[in-house]
Amino acid sequence: MHVRLCLVLVFACLSPGVLGCLNVRISSEELGEVIFSATSSTATGRQIYEAVISTDEELESKIYLYHTHTSNDERSGVGRWQINAELGVRDHAMAYVDSWAVSPVLIAATSDEKNFASNWMVPVEEGWEIDTSISVECVQTDNTFYFESSLKHQPGLSGFYVESNQLTHGANVYVKIREHEETPLFFFKLENDVWMIGEKAGEDAGLAFVTDASPVATKIKGVQWRFIGVPPPQDAKETETEAGALTWVWEDASIVTSTVMRINDQGVEETQTYSSVYEALRFVRAIKFIPDGQQYYTLRNNVPMPLLGLGTGGLYQEEAKEVIKNALNIGYRSLDLAREYKNEHIVGDLLFEMAGDESFPNRADVFIETKVWPTDLGFRPTRDAVSQSLFDLKTSHVDLYMLHWPSCNKDIEWMHCDDAVDPNGTWQESWRALEKEYAEGRVQSIGVSNFHLELLKELESFATVLPHAVQNWGEPGTQLDTEVRRWCKANEVIYQPYASLRNLSSMSKEMREKLSRIARNHDKSEHAVALRFFLQTGASAIPRSNKPDHLAQNLEAFSWSLENEDMEALGWFADKEGDEL
Repeated sequence: MHVRLCLVLVFACLSPGVLGCLNVRISSEELGEVIFSATSSTATGRQIYEAVISTDEELESKIYLYHTHTSNDERSGVGRWQINAELGVRDHAMAYVDSWAVSPVLIAATSDEKNFASNWMVPVEEGWEIDTSISVECVQTDNTFYFESSLKHQPGLSGFYVESNQLTHGANVYVKIREHEETPLFFFKLENDVWMIGEKAGEDAGLAFVTDASPVATKIKGVQWRFIGVPPPQDAKETETEAGALTWVWEDASIVTSTVMRINDQGVEETQTYSSVYEALRFVRAIKFIPDGQQYYTLRNNVPMPLLGLGTGGLYQEEAKEVIKNALNIGYRSLDLAREYKNEHIVGDLLFEMAGDESFPNRADVFIETKVWPTDLGFRPTRDAVSQSLFDLKTSHVDLYMLHWPSCNKDIEWMHCDDAVDPNGTWQESWRALEKEYAEGRVQSIGVSNFHLELLKELESFATVLPHAVQNWGEPGTQLDTEVRRWCKANEVIYQPYASLRNLSSMSKEMREKLSRIARNHDKSEHAVALRFFLQTGASAIPRSNKPDHLAQNLEAFSWSLENEDMEALGWFADKEGDEL
């Protein structure tokens, strides 16, 4: 038996939900009420909306709502929806809001209401100020959707596809949200009831296809697609291709909108409509079970995260695969990785190799967190690092992606700062890159590591999305991170200490004696007490071990508890207001 996090099985969505929008109503004290209609799309696939306002019988002036991509401002990485009387202008606007949402009606869904609340800015004499009177609502929804591609073949096809004003064979054409320099990808229908994804709309050539007569993509019922890929050896004879040659291979894929069809506990099909496609996508991707006896935490955006994971920093390359495989076999469902650990490809290869083995967890069963090293700080370097992580992990998304350090210290040799992609790159630019990845569905949640309170407050001052997790150094007996833990509690952020069991021998004599006494009283090891201490504070823990018996013992941390006096002796205390941290 396993702890059930949500319903068992998710199928491709069969009915459209509110994702994109063909007609948008913008209301404000200044503009009044204006309806904008989608007319075309930008180079990144996002729609351009146009409203025509008649000033007199002979003259018409046009106001556009459009998204300006960061190619105009590559350093800062700011994405922006704005209302303007002139298309393609960024340095002035009638109103704007910073957001990487794929549709203006989803701006609020991709930001934190508490921190950002979709604040539109309007020009005033001395700069800009918030206009709380501006509201955005959808008048006519379109059939925009998220395509969750195969994890084995063509995972790069995953992403949001926005409905365009083109038609092929009586059906809509959809354009993938993408980068300026990327080759456009279209999702379209051919005359033989084949839906295809390719670089040229209407041509019988592409990277994936499915046979379905539906006139709109969101009605496609089939989940088995054919992808261009390299078949495994056992399939080579069936496809009559040479070993290693590209051919069409079968793989599951799904189309996600805000309405999801699933099987409930009684085995009955039912539909669930979520507030946005983002919420639906997080449900579809979320792990559905964790083993009995373990616990999980629901992040602020409703993503479930196991409280106990395997830390992999410091594992030797030659041992990492077996250690990770053993951990997943015995019940671990969360892995803490990093670009610097050079182990993402190990996890990707392992999950790829074990796919189909019902006794081993698959990608959907594992919460993967990873981090970008400070040599990749900056908007573009961080985005490239995320892309490389997805490639190495052989997945379409990462469950939690973090900034590993806020800066690269040239005096610390192991940071190898001379390898920095952009020596002038900053963590602020990197955070905006993570916000973009979050809005475009490539990461499920975002966080920071090694950030003190002042940095978190600075982040809070400009971010549209606050961290979902903060990972800092910590050990029992220290109160160095008290203010950060208090900030995390106030902002619904999970706190995750690292190296929590690594330096017990270097503790003060007094604290080591307390730890030893508590361990004897509970007939547990000092490491077990330290691990239980952090879990009992409500934190997530990622202890590292390469020993099978230690890995198994760590999983027992949820089966017992420490008394209040034990917790206080190890450094857990009430703040001045009497509230626990």
